[in-house]
Amino acid sequence: IDIDRFLIGDDFMVKRILGLPGETITIEQGLLYVNNQEVKGDEWSKTIIGYTDSNSAELTPDAYYECQLGPTEYFVIGDNRIDTWYGPVDISEIIGKVIN
Repeated sequence: IDIDRFLIGDDFMVKRILGLPGETITIEQGLLYVNNQEVKGDEWSKTIIGYTDSNSAELTPDAYYECQLGPTEYFVIGDNRIDTWYGPVDISEIIGKVIN
């Protein structure tokens, strides 16, 4: 398990699960699709997945990305979709859930 990629100092990162085992995840022009359906909602309609260009300080959508999740993989992403980490994670690397 590469648990270090989830550590920030002594704290673990918290990510949102948006893809389930067997689903296809695509990011195109900064928009997220699960099984060819755009993920929508208030929190998704206001931002794109991308990064801040260091030369121009403009928001740039991430390059095209696609993955087919394996039988034990989940797709996770940070709530701040600008300059965030995302990707498939094996269930063995998920150690808990956030509870209100």
